[in-house]
Amino acid sequence: LEEFSKFSLIAEYLANKRAEIAEHNRAHDIAEGTIDGRRLTNIGTFRSYIVEYLKKHPKIHHDMTFLVRQLPVGADGLPIEIYVFSNDQAWGNYEAIQADIFDHLLAVVPEFGLRIFQNPSGADLRALAASR
Repeated sequence: LEEFSKFSLIAEYLANKRAEIAEHNRAHDIAEGTIDGRRLTNIGTFRSYIVEYLKKHPKIHHDMTFLVRQLPVGADGLPIEIYVFSNDQAWGNYEAIQADIFDHLLAVVPEFGLRIFQNPSGADLRALAASR
């Protein structure tokens, strides 16, 4: 959590969330650090980072639908859906905006202790077999 607090986009979120969780746990007489209490998670913190990143992104249309949510867990992991609109509807520009956003998000995922899941391909399996 201390490392996450260094990320300026979510420092305020973390301070507020930590206070909220501490108050909830105190109100329910749950000792700090026990598994039955509320706590912050890296996936929830990453989701909040995405929201704050997109709120500050100059190419996002903020007067239209803005949604970042987790979808149901499946065999491929925990999907995160990003549903926002760009403020530039020219197709080529839209594709570049989308690519830039995902380039950034994919690059910062490890900072949150998370990994991107991708189904292995035949080439991955051949490389694994060859390494043994």
